[in-house]
Amino acid sequence: MEATGLIEVSLGRNSQAIDFGGGQKPVYTPSLASRLKPTHLMVSIAKEAGIGDQDATKHFLPQLPKQVIEVRAKSQNIRGRKVKGNKIKFVHTDKSRAMEAEIKELNQFLVSFELESAGFAGYRRLFHEGDVKGFDFQWGGRIYGVGDYNYQNMKKSDRPNLRLDGDPIVEIDINASYLSILHGISGYPLPERDDLYDIGGMDRTIIKAWVSSTIGHHCFHTRWPKNAIQEMRDAGKEKPKEMTMTSLQPTVLDHFPMLADWPSGRVTWADLMFIESEIIIGTMVELMRSYSVPCFSVHDSIIVKKKDQQIAMETLGSQFLGRTTIEPRLKVK
Repeated sequence: MEATGLIEVSLGRNSQAIDFGGGQKPVYTPSLASRLKPTHLMVSIAKEAGIGDQDATKHFLPQLPKQVIEVRAKSQNIRGRKVKGNKIKFVHTDKSRAMEAEIKELNQFLVSFELESAGFAGYRRLFHEGDVKGFDFQWGGRIYGVGDYNYQNMKKSDRPNLRLDGDPIVEIDINASYLSILHGISGYPLPERDDLYDIGGMDRTIIKAWVSSTIGHHCFHTRWPKNAIQEMRDAGKEKPKEMTMTSLQPTVLDHFPMLADWPSGRVTWADLMFIESEIIIGTMVELMRSYSVPCFSVHDSIIVKKKDQQIAMETLGSQFLGRTTIEPRLKVK
């Protein structure tokens, strides 16, 4: 194919470790795999045959992942920078085997549906804190789409344009998912307002950034972390000069008293993520087994056909209620 001008080839290579002149044998480690790139000639031939960029998965069916459970070590903070934990080996238990079977069942079911303008090649379920004493597949647990060309990597603004087997879709979102879960497992009812972050007289973007960065940390911040500043900028807001994390804390805790003992570590972000993942996966599995309805996850929201909106909302609400004892605020996009 290279000789006929259909592809360009970039050969893979290994990387040589640094040699400080000690006389040791050179050490090489894998660096880059070989890459093949179609030329303009091949692209034009494909287009003449009716094959475009978005049609690849129709002609080259994705191979579902064989290993669908992944465990990572605890993340580390190195000089103020969060470094995610390495992937680690684990021993399967009856619990993890059941989870594995569930994800494989979902993958087999969902791959039979076509997500237009995006791709789906199966999920993996990722657990965290795998090297922490007491780990039993109860921390983290979100499902992530395999491969770069999957719908979870799409821009949020582009997702409404998705089609599922040609049908329009809706995205059903849990308002303030972690915060709602924390209300339920702490025994606090949800406030009587549609948006939990709208506490009146305060910019909800700033409140959300405070709560999100606190829940993602092990204690209360004394200054705005980089991720909170970026979250505000993404929403079109700049960090408030007159308002610090510390000065805002009494106001937030007055509205969300269940956060007062957050530094004690009784509940962590990994616990909340696991409960959320169980709610989302439970919804997907119930819709599949009871109604043959395809449902795709975007972490704290789900994508379904518009015609399946009602049954999907009822199922998601029931799953949330069963695991937190409260009904969530759901928003349809």
